[in-house]
Amino acid sequence: MPTVLALAVLAGAVDALSPRVLRAQRATFASDPARLVREVVREADTAGVLAAEQRWRPRVRGDRYMTALLDGSLARLRYRSDEATRQYRVAQSDSLSRTGAYAMMGLASVSGQRSQYTEALSLYRRAARRMAQLGDSAGQVEAMLGESMTVLRTAGIEPAKQLFRDAAVLLPAGDAWLRARQRCLLLQVQVRASEVITDSSWQLALNDAKPQGPRVYADCLFAQAQYLDGRGNRQQVGIVLDTLASVQRRAGLMPGLAATLQWRGTTFIVGGYYLAARRRLRESLDVARQSESRGGEAWAMLNLGQIAQRTGAVGDAGRMLTEARAILLEIGDRTGLAFADRFIAEGMLLRGDLVAADSAFRAMASHSDAVAPTANVEVLLTRADIARREGQLALSGQLLNMADSLASARNYTGNTTNRAYQRGLLALEHGDAATALAIWRALLGVRGMRGPNRFEVESRIAEAEASTGALDAAWRDFSQAQATIDGWRATRTRREDQLAALADRHLDWDLDLGLATLVSHFAVAHRDAEALSIAEWRRVRSREQQALQRGVLAVDGTRVVGVAVRAFDSLAVDPLRISALARARLARTHAVVSYIVGRGGEPTTAFVLTRDTLVSVRMAPIDSLASRIERFSAFLQAGRLMAPLSRELAAALIDPVVRALPSHITRVVLVPDGALHRLPFVALTHPAGGAFIEHYEVAVAPSVEDALGGAVGVPRFQRDGRDAYRAVVVGAPATMPMMPGTTSSWSALPGAREEARQVSGMLRGGELLDGRGATRDRISTRLGAGGQILHIASHAVADPSSFDGSGIVVQATSTHDGLFDLGDFSAQPLPFDLVVFSACASGDGVMLSGQALHGLVSTALDAGARGVLATRWRVDDAAIGPYMDAFYRAQFAGRDVVSSLHAVRTAALRHGASPAIWANLEYFGDPTLQLTLQARPASVWGRWSSAVQRWFSRVD
Repeated sequence: MPTVLALAVLAGAVDALSPRVLRAQRATFASDPARLVREVVREADTAGVLAAEQRWRPRVRGDRYMTALLDGSLARLRYRSDEATRQYRVAQSDSLSRTGAYAMMGLASVSGQRSQYTEALSLYRRAARRMAQLGDSAGQVEAMLGESMTVLRTAGIEPAKQLFRDAAVLLPAGDAWLRARQRCLLLQVQVRASEVITDSSWQLALNDAKPQGPRVYADCLFAQAQYLDGRGNRQQVGIVLDTLASVQRRAGLMPGLAATLQWRGTTFIVGGYYLAARRRLRESLDVARQSESRGGEAWAMLNLGQIAQRTGAVGDAGRMLTEARAILLEIGDRTGLAFADRFIAEGMLLRGDLVAADSAFRAMASHSDAVAPTANVEVLLTRADIARREGQLALSGQLLNMADSLASARNYTGNTTNRAYQRGLLALEHGDAATALAIWRALLGVRGMRGPNRFEVESRIAEAEASTGALDAAWRDFSQAQATIDGWRATRTRREDQLAALADRHLDWDLDLGLATLVSHFAVAHRDAEALSIAEWRRVRSREQQALQRGVLAVDGTRVVGVAVRAFDSLAVDPLRISALARARLARTHAVVSYIVGRGGEPTTAFVLTRDTLVSVRMAPIDSLASRIERFSAFLQAGRLMAPLSRELAAALIDPVVRALPSHITRVVLVPDGALHRLPFVALTHPAGGAFIEHYEVAVAPSVEDALGGAVGVPRFQRDGRDAYRAVVVGAPATMPMMPGTTSSWSALPGAREEARQVSGMLRGGELLDGRGATRDRISTRLGAGGQILHIASHAVADPSSFDGSGIVVQATSTHDGLFDLGDFSAQPLPFDLVVFSACASGDGVMLSGQALHGLVSTALDAGARGVLATRWRVDDAAIGPYMDAFYRAQFAGRDVVSSLHAVRTAALRHGASPAIWANLEYFGDPTLQLTLQARPASVWGRWSSAVQRWFSRVD
């Protein structure tokens, strides 16, 4: 038994044996509820609530109101708010005594603990007035301190400071506990006001607070962490927060622990340690809920939303941030609202919606100054960046000056480096590359400038040099930037740390870092090999980012998922590599067309690569085309081919490429970027007339490396005999599960069930999993063995806003909800040559960092599939079956996968089929993939045995 607890129990036992002492103590506590409440709280913090109860209950026996005050305090310390409220109200009914006044203060504490701030303020004020009437200056100060901390959260810094000044006048001179508590809480207000506090003041406050118990000491540590954070001392902040959490955990200070864990989570987010951040934040969420702290719950959700936002899951982020904001609005937490509005505005900025983001930041600034004054420095800095990206350079300069002035006035040094970085960007926009270079080169010497931060600065230095024509220097410095980020990534052993190194932006909201502009500078100077090398390096990093993302999503699961099994021969920036690969691997009649796009008016560049040539084509920025691409796809999905819109998009994106293609080219492998991932190129009008697909066989590859065979897939098992033709066919479930977030089931798919049976029946070695046999466990077990083909005919979910929501609908079980998601697909290698997603919009997904599309297709490719056939939008389950049949029969005739799909699409086009069908199907991956498919025997015996085999492999 701990020493303190043992002494407390022993002392209680001795007291209980002395009736005379007990009577004297009862009389003392009957007249001093302040001492009772204070000492019960202190003992509960050090020895535990049970020890405090055993020690103090005998002392109030026989006094109804003091017993209720004790029981209310014990229930509050156990976070049983309803019970505490009942007991305090009993004690409060003794309204003419100090017992009633302290019960009122206890009710205020419960309300504050529950984040019921309006009620808490009213009770604290009434308690303070009652204490004043009773002449209890210590109680009055305690009530005023509680009121001031609530006011700080709901009204702002200045009214809270005034309350502290008023309370200081009333402080009893000999009350060391109350004086230490007042000082620690005042420090929190001073920190929020950005006042300078000397080291000696901190040391004195901490030394005075520690003997007064963990509750007061925790208040001081919390203030110190806030102060260090405002000065950018992140390493020391982490140390203080870990110490604080240890103190709170030992003392059972649950609401404070929730706040500390939440804050510790934010420090890990800033450092890119998403696994550690998630763990702290989820623990914070649990602790907040246990202690009924609605505010703590909202803050934890805010930061979990921030993680989702930083890793590209904007839909998940939006839901969490919106829910957290609703709680904060309900409880009146103005400080929390300021941060919620900031994170929501940042989401708009990440999506590229600059007008909405600027409006949101301006609205936030109008009400955040009172509760979070340093936040307005960040707001001004971000608005300056938005103005620069919109071409309002004068306004951008004014906002930067305002940010500098406000930071100086409030002693805020946390974003000094970022402000200098933005000065460099503004100078470059003005055409003053020399000033930009001077600023950024100076930043490279700043202490701590490493990893992603250093990569951003070095990349911008290369862009500035390229803008002046100093391309040799630009190439050297971009190569150095590439080595910086890849070297930093190599030092991070966990997936989420590597993702942070690849994805997180510390200084720049432009996730592309102007690489499209840098590429354009090289292309304009006819240094096409170097330009394409830079573009491809960025693209390969984005592919890695997708695979790492799945690892981050699964860090809290029981399955080890997200393991990238596809690698690349090289990640180095090498201008000779791609042309050498083309000469070795590209057929004479094949060409690769690779696009790189940027945002905010950056130029688009297309590269046309053949076995013997490489040329670049400069195009207009993609910004003005994005909405037209969406409209064009929507019309196609509805079965309408809008000729004027088709011709307009083709003139911008296809015609310059066609002019650069040699006349003997018959197959084009497209490598899209950004919004072009959602453009059905096959339906665009060729300059000579007709659809693009009528002039070329078309495939899509995720990178030039993939198009040229530079991607290294998972090892294939040696197959011979019957196994050489193995195909796995997954059909729709017998009972459709519930649609995510609804009370409705997915619609039945009789056409898909029939398609699955026909495909498995026509392929030699076909194995059917459908109906009640199409469960996650059965499918997972089978996928690892691999084969030639994996064909899936069911509902698909390709959520463009969430990583967690995409997958294939399968049979639900008692342990699985019926969505075979991205984590399931990447839980193990997927060694299939071809994966066919015969399902609605299976080719869609989340646009990751504005560059790459992450969903079922990218997951299957990264898990080991050589190629994927998918759909761009919804498809009727009965209508697509005949096209799948034709696709496989073309391969029986000896065609490769791309030629087979081309035959299907062009035949459909010639026969007048809707573009909703022929423009919907798309092939992604290795454009040279050719399968050795054999049909099942057509004899009577073969048909009979096939039927029996299908019957046995099917479970309805």
